[in-house]
Amino acid sequence: MISEALVKCAALGGIALVWWVFTCEAIKIGQKIILPPEPPEKYRCVYCGYFFTGDFVSDRRGVNCHFQVCKHCE
Repeated sequence: MISEALVKCAALGGIALVWWVFTCEAIKIGQKIILPPEPPEKYRCVYCGYFFTGDFVSDRRGVNCHFQVCKHCE
């Protein structure tokens, strides 16, 4: 009798866990559809005119640099 109760509780817990995971995934997908993430900020290279994101910025930046250089032109 106790083993049957444990099996039923484990099955119910598993069903609840699966339901919880699917519900959370559905909410995340719905949020991406309704509120899409903002595109990353783009910079323009002063030498070649190439538009690039922040991960492509050259390491050659001075103290008062107001221009961006891509890694191709560094």
